[in-house]
Amino acid sequence: MSASKNLSPEQRRIRASLAGFGRWERVAVEDRSGETSPGRTAFMDRFSSAKDPISARKRYFKTLALKSSQKRGARKRDLSRVRELAGEMSAEAPGDD
Repeated sequence: MSASKNLSPEQRRIRASLAGFGRWERVAVEDRSGETSPGRTAFMDRFSSAKDPISARKRYFKTLALKSSQKRGARKRDLSRVRELAGEMSAEAPGDD
């Protein structure tokens, strides 16, 4: 089993952030744009084969926004449910009579 499977999502985010900082500490600040240019070009190329590349790119980002909104809504509902259950549990707990 790999070490990454033993990490929580938060720990994976932190590890990825550390890797990014490590990457950039080896590159001069003025070179960052040049260093990321191949990645940006490859990303934009995915839309170039569409009949309308601008609409394809807009659709891609709108889809990301929708998924993000759905996730945030699900998290909010989950948190509300946890708070509701916690309130029920504290109401059921024996009190000082």
